[in-house]
Amino acid sequence: MGPIGDVAKTRACGMPGVSPPQSIDEAAITVDEAARLMGDLGFMTFWTLSGAGQPVWCLAAVIRDAPTFEHFDPERATFWSASDGRGEVMTVDRATRLPIAQPYSWGAIRLVDRLGARNSFVSFGGTLDADRIGADARLLIFSSHAPILRMRSHSQQPDRGADEIIAFFGRMVPHLWAAEAAEIVTAPRPEVLYLAFLLNACRRWRSAARRDSFTEEARRLQRDLELARLRFPDAEPAAAAFLDRMALA
Repeated sequence: MGPIGDVAKTRACGMPGVSPPQSIDEAAITVDEAARLMGDLGFMTFWTLSGAGQPVWCLAAVIRDAPTFEHFDPERATFWSASDGRGEVMTVDRATRLPIAQPYSWGAIRLVDRLGARNSFVSFGGTLDADRIGADARLLIFSSHAPILRMRSHSQQPDRGADEIIAFFGRMVPHLWAAEAAEIVTAPRPEVLYLAFLLNACRRWRSAARRDSFTEEARRLQRDLELARLRFPDAEPAAAAFLDRMALA
């Protein structure tokens, strides 16, 4: 059973679980626990473990025909996708034909409610699965082998590191107009792009100009890099090559 089916089945069972995760630093939860929580929420980010024991980060959102007035009620989701080597903003709302199972690109994901309020997230890319759950709701699950982080928004606090990732993507943007734009838009696998970010961030902290300001943030980035190397042992050469192509090494 796929991720949408897992959530729909578990919601019907009403299994006991935990409170919604409030930051990326909280422990992993199971898909069953996430599914139970989604019965009362408009969206939630969490991370879980795959059958192979590898982490998978998720953003789940429910678009309902009528708002519940109990939580943020998304009416549409926007995100970046790559088509023919070009990036474009995609939208999923009540009029979108379902089911959907497709890759999405690095960048921001935004959920917007009926009043125009937004909750935003930043991701290194991954897969979007969307389908109906019941007669009046649509479930969207963005999943990735790299973190999906909360940005400062309407009803959430930002995750640590979200601003640095946005800045890293900003340094990538000028290369979208270069000869190899298509390669950068589609980018490497999410875990390779994540490792490229960590390599770049750690090198910037180690530069001579910033050596005196080496802080807990720098130590945290170094720990994240060491953990990512363990999780994705084959990703570093591709990540380093990607930084070289963008002159960010």
